[in-house]
Amino acid sequence: MLGQWALPRTPMHFNLGFAVLLAIAHETCEIVGHHHYLEIHDVIIDSVGGMLGVCMMSLLQSGYRRFSHSGS
Repeated sequence: MLGQWALPRTPMHFNLGFAVLLAIAHETCEIVGHHHYLEIHDVIIDSVGGMLGVCMMSLLQSGYRRFSHSGS
């Protein structure tokens, strides 16, 4: 079940780019919704968190694949 996530065959750099774009889109919605200026620190923190999540999932998937195929 761990290997079955939303974007299993996309290259990791696409997923990393998506994590950064999601952080920028989130901050844009906050600017429009709350009428405040760009908070670049929020974008950086959200981007780093998203990239860490993508990297962790990639590592977990590669370990899961190796473990599941080693018993065959």
